[in-house]
Amino acid sequence: MTDVVGKLWGFCHTLRHDGIDYGDYIEQITYLLFLKMADERDVKLPADCTWPKLRDKSGTGLIDHYIDALRKLGKEKGILGDIYSGAQSRFTNPVSLKKLINLIDEVEWTSLGVDVKAAAYEGLLEKAASEGKIGDSIYEPPGGRRFDVILTNPPFGTKGANQAPEREDFTVSTSNKQLNFVQHVMTVLKDGGRAAVVLPDNCLFADQAGEVMKVLTEDCDVHTVLRLPRGTFTPYSQGVKANVVFFSKDTPTERIWIYDARTNVPGITKKDRPLTPEHFAEFEKCFGKDPNGKAKRDAAQSKDDRWRSFTIGEAKERDFKLDGFKWLKEESPEDANDVGEPEDLAAEAIEELKAATTGLNKVLELLGNDSEKTPGAARK
Repeated sequence: MTDVVGKLWGFCHTLRHDGIDYGDYIEQITYLLFLKMADERDVKLPADCTWPKLRDKSGTGLIDHYIDALRKLGKEKGILGDIYSGAQSRFTNPVSLKKLINLIDEVEWTSLGVDVKAAAYEGLLEKAASEGKIGDSIYEPPGGRRFDVILTNPPFGTKGANQAPEREDFTVSTSNKQLNFVQHVMTVLKDGGRAAVVLPDNCLFADQAGEVMKVLTEDCDVHTVLRLPRGTFTPYSQGVKANVVFFSKDTPTERIWIYDARTNVPGITKKDRPLTPEHFAEFEKCFGKDPNGKAKRDAAQSKDDRWRSFTIGEAKERDFKLDGFKWLKEESPEDANDVGEPEDLAAEAIEELKAATTGLNKVLELLGNDSEKTPGAARK
């Protein structure tokens, strides 16, 4: 797969001269790879949209045929239409398109034994990032484009490391790239739009995390947080602990529902304990059918008490650091690797101490109020 990615990347350099940038190139490869793999697996496609039909064309007829095929595929029902919805050709030179088709045609992609689309996509992104060829969104002006739906696991590049971007639309100035990306999503999400963003744990407890989450809850309805199992991103980032934060840009947050899919769940491994849809089956039922998170919800929907809600007032008491909402305790780690990273354990201990201190301060406050009402009580 490494050799294949190398070939695809080499051709990408050639296409730059035709005005096709790295992002567009990766997009077009995705469309073409799907057609080639569909042909290898005998997947039924519209007659004029098959890989052999496309491969046998040349010249201006090839460009025209490719444009028509993308348009027809985008009108298909089901997942096929979802994949190609809005797909457009970025090629103006038929020779370039023909070369890419021939390059893809040389490989029997389904026999490589890997998730080809993911491997090719990630490999090309990695090469583009290492050469400084990718649009770091948080350091660029947002432009005028706005989106109805944003589903993202943001890539965090090296540009501007330890520097806060100068963006007028960013309420909180921070060098934390993940927190900045949350602010970027708030900007480019349409009013009434919805988003699901994968964020590491530090975005729920790090310095300034509370400030950003406060702004997010004021501008959006942060209705759901899914705490992902340990090792979800194995083998790419095995040690990363992450969450999916769901919000819609309509009304301010009143209540936040959190599903803990991590505590007392064996860590994910590549072979023995792979991530499966079953890990999220109960969460999907708890979330409900409304994509904006407004379905009727009940904590009793989770038999293992993994599903709870907290008011915006409770979030405020924790300085909007959502990582503080933990109610399940690990019964016993499977092995030493499941205990957690030292910094994570320290951060968790700090948050628990903060919660305990908050409770004690409330007790002292109540005692103080009682003493003021009955002066004699303090002297007894």
